[in-house]
Amino acid sequence: MNIDKFLLHLIILLIPGFFGVVISRRYKSIGKSKKILDSWFDIIEIIAYTVFSCLVYDLVVGIINNYSKSDIEFVFFKITSEDQIFSNTQFLFLTIINYVFGIISAYFYNYKLAYKFGRLIKITKHFGEEDVWSLFHSTKDIDYIYLRDHKTGLTYYGFIELFSDSGEKREVVLGDVSVYKTDGGSYLYDVPKIYLSRDEYDITIELPIENNEKKEEENE
Repeated sequence: MNIDKFLLHLIILLIPGFFGVVISRRYKSIGKSKKILDSWFDIIEIIAYTVFSCLVYDLVVGIINNYSKSDIEFVFFKITSEDQIFSNTQFLFLTIINYVFGIISAYFYNYKLAYKFGRLIKITKHFGEEDVWSLFHSTKDIDYIYLRDHKTGLTYYGFIELFSDSGEKREVVLGDVSVYKTDGGSYLYDVPKIYLSRDEYDITIELPIENNEKKEEENE
C-alpha cells in the first residue's frame, strides 16, 4: 500500500471518531478555543472514539450473531488492516454510535457527573474545570436575576435565556426584562428580550430575594 492510499484509508477509518469528538465539543460548555481540534491530544481522542465505537459495534454484532445464528462481519480489526475498510452500512452505524457517545460525553461533562461521583466517594471537592461563570449559570434554582451593567449604569431584571461559554466575552440574553437606573433604582422601560456583551469586570449578577425565599422553602 503506497503512502497516499494509506493516508486515505486512515482518514476514512477515523471519520466516525472525528464526528463523535466534534459533536461532544459542540455540546460541552467550554470556550470556543477549546472546541477547535488542533493538538495531539485531539488526535488521540479521535482514535479513542473510533476504537470505542468499533468495540461497541462488535459487541452488538456478537450478540446478534450468537442469538440469530447470523454471520455479520466484525469491524475492529479493520482499523489495523491495510486491505479492508468499513462498508457503507458499517460506516453509518459507527457514525451513529459516535454521535450518541458524543452526546453522552457532553452530558457527563456539563452535569459534572464524574465530579459528583468523586465528591460522593470523597476523593475531590472540585465542582468542575470551568470558571464560576459557567457554574453559576448551570445552577438549576436560578430564575430571575438582577444584572448590573457598570458600563452604562443600568440594571436589568429578567430571566437568563442564553449565556456564552467560559473563557469568552460575557454574552447573555435576558427575557422578560425590566430596565432600571442603578443609581437610585428608578424604573425606565420593559423589553421582551435584550442581548448584552461585556467584559468580565463590566457586569455583576445578583439574585433577587424571592429566589432565596424559594430556595429556603424547598430546603424545608
